[in-house]
Amino acid sequence: MTAALSGRWRDAAIAMAVAALLTLAWTIADWARLSALILPDPDDMMRLMQIRDWIGGQAFSDLSQYQLGGGLAMHWSRLPDLVPAALIVLLEPLAGRHGAELVAVILWPAVLFAATLALLASLARRLSGGAGAGLIALLLGALAYPATGFFTPGRIDHHGLQLLLLLAGGRAMLAAPSARAGAVAGVAIAASIAIGLESAPLCALVLAAIALRWVVEGKDRAAMLAATGMGLSGGMALAALLLAPRIWPSALCDAFTPPVAWMAILAGVLLAMVGVVPGLDTRVRRVGALALAGAMLIAAVPFLAPACLAGPYGAVPPLLRTLWLDHVAEAQPLFGTPVAVVIGYAGLMLAGLAAVVVQVARNRSDAGLLSWLALLLGAVVLSGIQLRLAPFGAALAVPVLAAMIVRVRARGRPLATVAAWAGSAGILYPLAAGALPVSRPAEQPRAPCLTPANLQRIAVLGPGMIAVPLDMGAYVLETPGQAVLAAPYHRNGAANLAHYRLFLGKPETAAAEAQWWKLRAIAYCPGWVDDLDLAGVAAPGSIVALARQGRTPGWTKPVAGPDGVIILVPRP
Repeated sequence: MTAALSGRWRDAAIAMAVAALLTLAWTIADWARLSALILPDPDDMMRLMQIRDWIGGQAFSDLSQYQLGGGLAMHWSRLPDLVPAALIVLLEPLAGRHGAELVAVILWPAVLFAATLALLASLARRLSGGAGAGLIALLLGALAYPATGFFTPGRIDHHGLQLLLLLAGGRAMLAAPSARAGAVAGVAIAASIAIGLESAPLCALVLAAIALRWVVEGKDRAAMLAATGMGLSGGMALAALLLAPRIWPSALCDAFTPPVAWMAILAGVLLAMVGVVPGLDTRVRRVGALALAGAMLIAAVPFLAPACLAGPYGAVPPLLRTLWLDHVAEAQPLFGTPVAVVIGYAGLMLAGLAAVVVQVARNRSDAGLLSWLALLLGAVVLSGIQLRLAPFGAALAVPVLAAMIVRVRARGRPLATVAAWAGSAGILYPLAAGALPVSRPAEQPRAPCLTPANLQRIAVLGPGMIAVPLDMGAYVLETPGQAVLAAPYHRNGAANLAHYRLFLGKPETAAAEAQWWKLRAIAYCPGWVDDLDLAGVAAPGSIVALARQGRTPGWTKPVAGPDGVIILVPRP
């Protein structure tokens, strides 16, 4: 016990050191943008805006973004806001608001990264049982692209926290059967679902693995199964009580909404009931009880969650799907992308799948490895549907790759050990993909768009609504008094459609949209012109069509040159 505790403390210390070192390197590399609080992703900027609004007096339950479109009820959760907001409030008296925000957006991803690395080490020790597996997993986790992208400075969006919670649920799944382990798994999954639905399919696989191990092992795991169900249902009920936003639409199934909450609570209740029902003393009976619970859950969907039958984007207008949603990179099927993308983005995950298959083939009685095989296989299949799950799969690959290295190294074969290390280093896969010859036309150099100077050009326009390209919208919101027409959020359907009519429509259509929305100005960057016309539907005389010719519409007055953001002011 003492040796195990000392090993955990050692791994935790190394995890913090590795996270600190990489965070420092990443911060230095991106300091020009980071110091101006130009965060890596639009979602990071929107998270910062949500935190600012809350600190500024907006109610905890009010997640609306009043500067976006005509006012938008965001589909996000307050849970990921808690720590960054606390850091900002605590540090502001010492460092000022800008300094406090800068520290928060650097420190919070680093803390999540360190915790994730420590969990990966614990998982590797559990799956391997070999000496040194934890340290190897720490090193592999530091190289586990694309999962590491969740933890770079400025990444305050919720994906890093979701990955940490998924790993916590997975670690509880592998623990010795106990009510405590089950409760940890259930609460971790409830918290992840309360944040968002991205990792929900993988969380469901964790629940399924716990249930299947109960089927196989019987009464020794009954208490754990019941505690998992109670943790899930209790955690979701608590989240509904504390985190439910003021606008909580039951007609949507795109986030932590009432249909999702009801279904998760019911799933937890059914798991708890199955775990405590007496007389399930054979595998056949346990399979029957679990199948009955699953049938009851499915049968309840039309009654408790009819909105979920249409999927998370069921309310998105078809035209907006064609113009925007169908081109969102993270929503694309992995195996429909070029080979270079598959290698770079999924290489580590596929290597982990191969490693765990080999390990299971050699030890088919290891229930922990079988459970992890199911998780990794699920990540591969789900990434094949949507690319956004590949980073989760990369992280899930790390423990089994560390276990593989331990086994290969124990055989005393240096070449095989080097090959195992190379195949487990996630950062090598995008490097290899980048070396592949790709046949495509030469791209024109793009002007830098998200720069402090360009954002300042928009900020000095003063109060009013500004139209900018979707991915630029969240960056404009930080200017007090300014609103933005569109941003990459599916609930902003009407305004996002207006955005495309404005940039792609005929002059009379665009002018009418500008008048309807009372636009103060229209701003775009030459580098985004093609992104606005992914479907090739720019009308003759539209803003995009004229921009390609170096011209501007007659119904606007240009007030900035092509060296940066081009700003058009509608004529009276």
